[in-house]
Amino acid sequence: IGEDDAGALAHTRFSLAEIYTYSFDRPDSAFSQYRMIIEEAPDSEFAVKSEYFLGVNRLQNEGNFSGETDNALIKELIEKYPESEFVQKLKVYLGIIEKPPDIKAFMEAEHARMSGQEPDVYITLFKKVVDNYPKTKSAYQARFNIAYYYEHDVGDSEKAFELYEALAEETPSVSRELYVNLAKEKIAYAALEEKLIEEKKNNIAYYNSILDGTFFESEDDANGVRQPGDIILSEGSGGAYSGLRKIRARNARIRSRYFTD
Repeated sequence: IGEDDAGALAHTRFSLAEIYTYSFDRPDSAFSQYRMIIEEAPDSEFAVKSEYFLGVNRLQNEGNFSGETDNALIKELIEKYPESEFVQKLKVYLGIIEKPPDIKAFMEAEHARMSGQEPDVYITLFKKVVDNYPKTKSAYQARFNIAYYYEHDVGDSEKAFELYEALAEETPSVSRELYVNLAKEKIAYAALEEKLIEEKKNNIAYYNSILDGTFFESEDDANGVRQPGDIILSEGSGGAYSGLRKIRARNARIRSRYFTD
């Protein structure tokens, strides 16, 4: 694997580990991903983050996790990876290097999540960033994070998409453009996903109608007006043969859509 490929794979594994941890409550699966990241991409930022999460888990399993032991773990990482971008953030958290107050507040919220605290704790801290530093880049990043954590950690999609939509309506600027665009992408993807799910349901209904002999090809069907899922009941199976032709034609369209040489 090339360096770029290893970095991309590490990013994918780290995202998967987060899903295992926060969406499916499967920490063991997440820790397996962290270990593979350290093995496959030891020089990546994701390896440093993975080592931190594994260290926190070790302390918790030993019944030895506290503010003091957490700080000691962070100091070990600082000594081991002095140039790491993630470590610079940990230095800010410990007050070793100085950063603007909005960044320090954001790091406090982010660290609360990383150290395994409950969503109401770190979401409240992110909300304080938004309230206390409303025009900063940290505030817009915090707004996106709050929506994301409502969606994935709390499981409240309705609240999450209210927040995404409010952020997406902001006028892009230097401090907010990235997070406004990310919110727009989330909304667009959700709409596409809903459309795909509905199409799958219609397709299942359509094929089931063929299998149970309830599909009948009307004049509109022959002219291509009927949509998948628009089932017409008939007493006979006169539409079965023409229905098979439709299956073959639709399969051809599916192959052309999803598969390429």
